[in-house]
Amino acid sequence: MPYDNSKRVIVPIGEREKQAIKEAEKHMSLPNYTKNKASQYLSEPNVKTFNKILLEKAFSKHIPFTSEEDMKNELFKYFDTCYKQDIVPTISSLCVWLGVHKDTIYSTIANKGRNSDLLTQAVQICHMQNENGAIAGSINSVLYMFLSKNYYGMHDNSTINLTTGLQEPTINNTDTMKVIQEQLALEHTSKTDLNIATSDEK
Repeated sequence: MPYDNSKRVIVPIGEREKQAIKEAEKHMSLPNYTKNKASQYLSEPNVKTFNKILLEKAFSKHIPFTSEEDMKNELFKYFDTCYKQDIVPTISSLCVWLGVHKDTIYSTIANKGRNSDLLTQAVQICHMQNENGAIAGSINSVLYMFLSKNYYGMHDNSTINLTTGLQEPTINNTDTMKVIQEQLALEHTSKTDLNIATSDEK
């Protein structure tokens, strides 16, 4: 087997990471370097601060779902941090903050588990922020529809319900038609008799 003298084998992984970062920073410092939209967004000071806080929360000890007071404090801290950093609250970042999968939140709400009311309120606040952003034109309408369907239980509904205006259960449509037909026939007969009598009198 030939000897592999590539950098991947010779240079330790820690050193390779440092070299990769150094090369990336050198490239970013070039005069003609332009960031894409994702990079521009991630480099904004408020976004970097929020993501750093979220990263620390993700790998720290999380509160148990059984503690109502702790849950209330954590939810308040999450939304307060979002507002201070000008970040739109989302279900995904809320899950990272609490250290749980979104299914855990929704199953707790559906099963009326401990703190289900608090979690319901948290989900509604996230939805409200997204909805207000869409109304103001700050959140793309297609994106809002995607978020609403995937996180807030909304769906398209094209069902049309047609009902009769007659709600009285004792009324039978067939019987009603027969009565109308008989009445019309009676009126027609009366008019015919009336015409005959008038002709005889002449």
